[in-house]
Amino acid sequence: MRKRVKLVLLLMAFGFVGNAQMAVISSINGSEFCSGYGEENYAHLCFVSGPPIPVSSIFRLEFRWIVKHDRGTWVWLTQSFDRPVPLPFAGDYEVEAWVSYFFGGNVRPFASFRSNTTTIHVSDCTDE
Repeated sequence: MRKRVKLVLLLMAFGFVGNAQMAVISSINGSEFCSGYGEENYAHLCFVSGPPIPVSSIFRLEFRWIVKHDRGTWVWLTQSFDRPVPLPFAGDYEVEAWVSYFFGGNVRPFASFRSNTTTIHVSDCTDE
């Protein structure tokens, strides 16, 4: 019985530690936008916190940006800490990112961390 209690406590501790390793993203030019296709209709998102694991010269970082909207979901893979996100439709956009660590030329990550979810509000600002 003691071993089971220790195992449960150990698994709970790993769960709490895993959630604490979350990366933090934020929009650097606000969270309220007008819909459209111009340069002013982009939300510039970037990582506010550093990577969860210190980066070594043998690692390669990849960032997966996921944007969810009522009209669809968009995914971008980049190797940059920031990403401009187009906002062509009115509504709420939920943005999250994943940080993945790769060894050299491997195609599968050895570690991945999820960021927080940021909501961007976009309204239809057409003059009528």
